[in-house]
Amino acid sequence: MKHLFYKISILMLPVLQGCNTSTRHADIKTALPKPGFSNKTYKLELTPGCDSCPHATVHIPVAEGSTTIAKSINDSVFAVAQQTLGEEGKLYANYDSLLAGFMNAYKKMKADLHDDAPAGWEGEINGSITIQTNSFINIKLETFTFTGGAHPNANTYSLLFNAATGKQLAEADIVKDIPGLTAVAEKKFREQLKIPASTPLNSSVYTFDDNKFVLPKNIFFTEGGLQLLYNAYEIAPYYVGPTILTLPYADTQPYLALKP
Repeated sequence: MKHLFYKISILMLPVLQGCNTSTRHADIKTALPKPGFSNKTYKLELTPGCDSCPHATVHIPVAEGSTTIAKSINDSVFAVAQQTLGEEGKLYANYDSLLAGFMNAYKKMKADLHDDAPAGWEGEINGSITIQTNSFINIKLETFTFTGGAHPNANTYSLLFNAATGKQLAEADIVKDIPGLTAVAEKKFREQLKIPASTPLNSSVYTFDDNKFVLPKNIFFTEGGLQLLYNAYEIAPYYVGPTILTLPYADTQPYLALKP
């Protein structure tokens, strides 16, 4: 089982649930523009009612309709889910087959390792919309897996989409002045972590390449400002956990290509 950024048969009789709720997400500033979203939950337990047995849950916002916009958004969310819960090199048709594959991988590992196998695997993905405007949509995916080893794996991903096309946005579509935003973010980072400007960034636990500050892989637009999130291992050892910086829009707007 491998945890990467972005990227079946069923031999058992588990309990599989799919429930769809029509909860609408309200836009932060205005009425919700299209596309609309509903929440959907998928859950699979190897042994019903056993909390310590292998189980997996996916709770995500799903873009409604059969348009190319909805398909593009939903496919991108599924790609993260597949990379989180799927076996490397395998492709899955949908969430049901993905969760079944997660359980099948556990059963195969259990058969190979017998009593040395971990007691139970866990997989969880929780998605939400942090902001939706007429120009862009920001979906947050929080993932958690435990498949044995010294510790679980937890990551948070920001997926940003063009609201008119459903196309996922790249960094250049989000930030128009990367050096400018980087300078603002480094100043905040040093203030928050109490690292003087004259002290190397890696003087304590951090592991920036060549002691050079960089923006994270995941940027969120939130009510409180622009949030920069570094996942575990991105700039520091696992035990440090995620590092989060929140910058006021007043400080970041000149450098952004998107207007929240």
